Parts: sequence; structure tokens; C-alpha cells
Amino acid sequence: MAIVKAFAYGTDEVRISKFLNSCGVDILGVSHVEEGVSLKRAGVSQAIFCDQHAPYEVAKAVKWGWKLR
Repeated sequence: MAIVKAFAYGTDEVRISKFLNSCGVDILGVSHVEEGVSLKRAGVSQAIFCDQHAPYEVAKAVKWGWKLR
């Protein structure tokens, strides 16, 4: 797993995520559900691990195919 921060230090989180996929990273960690959703909307295929989420955001995560644990 690699942590991907939305636009951290001027990086492009989608570009970094796709690069990490080519390196074999199969799980991406994000801080908030919306960060993960934006990655999925951009076509990122890795699984998403969300560090901070609220119970009301579960439906949104499930809609985007996240496996909740």
C-alpha cells in the first residue's frame, strides 16, 4: 500500500496512482472518501484504503466498489 495525498506538494494524485500501479502497488491509502472517489472517477484501478471516514459515507464507498472491513 502507498499513501496518496490529493495534490500533495504539487503532485498529481491520479498520475502518481497510475505510476504506482505500474510498479505493482495494489492498494492506495487516502485520508478522505472524496479523495478515493476522485481517483476512481479518473480510472484508477487499485483498491482504496480510507483512513478517515464517517458512517454516512459508507454508501458512497460501496457505490465505487470499495471493500469495507
